[in-house]
Amino acid sequence: MNGVIGMTGLLLDTALTTEQCEYAETVRRSGEALLTIIHAALPALRGLRVLCVDDHATNRIILEAQLTAWHLAGGLCGRWP
Repeated sequence: MNGVIGMTGLLLDTALTTEQCEYAETVRRSGEALLTIIHAALPALRGLRVLCVDDHATNRIILEAQLTAWHLAGGLCGRWP
């Protein structure tokens, strides 16, 4: 993310049309917002073990169990799809 934000900053230092500048600013702001989210989530993720499963149904079951354990089920836009 730091690379994307940095390169976008370099891009913004070049001659851009108004439309290109708006797009580049959107990329920069989006990258900064995502970096903020990542930094906020890191403390909660420390010490978690990651299980990689190449099966959609199994991944969904694991995710639902994690969400239930973290008391987040039902907090995602008011419903679970």
